[in-house]
Amino acid sequence: MNIQIKAAARLIEAMSFTRSVAESKITGLGNPFYEHVVKIFLFPESSHVDHWLKELVGWYYQIQTIGLNLKKGNAFSSAEFESFLTERHRHRAEAFTATLDVLIAHNSGIPHNEVRRKEVGDSELHHRISRFYHFMAECLASDLKWNKPKAELLRLAKLPVATE
Repeated sequence: MNIQIKAAARLIEAMSFTRSVAESKITGLGNPFYEHVVKIFLFPESSHVDHWLKELVGWYYQIQTIGLNLKKGNAFSSAEFESFLTERHRHRAEAFTATLDVLIAHNSGIPHNEVRRKEVGDSELHHRISRFYHFMAECLASDLKWNKPKAELLRLAKLPVATE
């Protein structure tokens, strides 16, 4: 019996990732994840939100699985998860605005009245998305299920717009 346990432990160790491989895999999921999060913030009333959420769920669990499959003692912190997922999107306000323009252009089939950007403003959108990523990274580091990040995402995306 002891030999079987040792063989199973070796198999699990062989299936685990080094930190650099795991970081690369998570960073690779960052772009599609980010685009779907931004679309939910831009179009919170869209009929496509459920589809985007299903894809986010799949990517969230992929990221969580990658984090769980790290070699022993190499767990990522919430700051590391956040950094890997936002690495390509930590940029100046002008670049964020350009990203929004591209996403709106690619989703031109969505009725213009569903676009929330004019109500909220780019800096407020960026702030809300940053808050979501911070919360989600904490959930990933704590090995929490998707329901908590999903609830936070929908809460932040549907917050009432502050009037100036």
